[in-house]
Amino acid sequence: KYKMVIFDMDGTLIKGRTIFKVAEEKGFKKELMEIIESKREACEKTIEIARFLKCMTVEEFLEIFKKIPLQKNADYIIRKLKKMNS
Repeated sequence: KYKMVIFDMDGTLIKGRTIFKVAEEKGFKKELMEIIESKREACEKTIEIARFLKCMTVEEFLEIFKKIPLQKNADYIIRKLKKMNS
């Protein structure tokens, strides 16, 4: 028997948005903002942003991701859910 909880990470469990932190760390924040503010279709924006992430390793991404702080009480919610499963 499986149980699953799914969360949106950006702004829900973590403070801010992952892509902004990655862009800041990797030096493409200006370009990211230009893409986001453009009048292109959402799918086109996603493809353009993904091009900046193309050469990143999992380790590199995780190193940046781990620097993003959790939202207030996110750790409490996770502990509570784990306790409910025991």
